[in-house]
Amino acid sequence: MSRSEYSWQKPHRDALLEFDLPEIERKVHAAEGAIFLRIQQLGDSPEDDAERRAIHEALSALRGVLTEKLNYPKFQTEISGNSQQS
Repeated sequence: MSRSEYSWQKPHRDALLEFDLPEIERKVHAAEGAIFLRIQQLGDSPEDDAERRAIHEALSALRGVLTEKLNYPKFQTEISGNSQQS
């Protein structure tokens, strides 16, 4: 999909630009919902790769908002098979 703005980008931008703490959480969840819906629509076509990369970056930015502004715990981004203890 090649276009100047994806459908999920406005809610994402709104979440990033919000300063009111109660509204931040609501807008982050709205952005996550819009991204989730778009992920469901995306195919496996290489032409969707750019949008998938943009989604990955957008979700990372939203996680940053949650941890930095709302004190959510940091998200673990890698799962290691060696992290289990006996």
